[in-house]
Amino acid sequence: MPTAYDQALVRRTGDVWIRQGGLPLCDVCGVKDACQLRSGLATLGRARRARVMIPECGTFVPVIGFTDPTGTEGEFNTFRKGLGWARRVTVGGRIGLYDLKGDVMIGFARVVAIDSGALGSLLRSHGAFNHLMKTVPVDEVPAQLEKVLRRAYGTTYAALTAEFCVIEMRREE
Repeated sequence: MPTAYDQALVRRTGDVWIRQGGLPLCDVCGVKDACQLRSGLATLGRARRARVMIPECGTFVPVIGFTDPTGTEGEFNTFRKGLGWARRVTVGGRIGLYDLKGDVMIGFARVVAIDSGALGSLLRSHGAFNHLMKTVPVDEVPAQLEKVLRRAYGTTYAALTAEFCVIEMRREE
């Protein structure tokens, strides 16, 4: 599932989504394989020898990728650079979980809370519940998670003053 076009995703009103730039919305939907609308339109498109694309959708499920899905069971959070994901998801909304290395959907979660601010502050207030820090002693979490984020984003983008968001989720069974 491509995740390179995450920045093209826009939540219009409520649960209606579009993908800017004429990019197919279904390609990055978490429930695309089980979607009856997509299936019906694909059948119609084949009959007409055309590609039918859905420009906006009210049943779209955004997918968030994990390079390391360790700890994505139960309740957990993920840190993301900037405010993009904080604007994409809503509390109570459903989100797909994707293993980027394994190239496979690993499940779904409900968004429990969203917070944003300077990375340094978020590390202290939310670090202990990060999916990668569940087994790390609490007093070591901020420093350990900072190292992980600096490796992922680089030292400039993961500065303690940089704006990040934290998405807290509960895994669906």
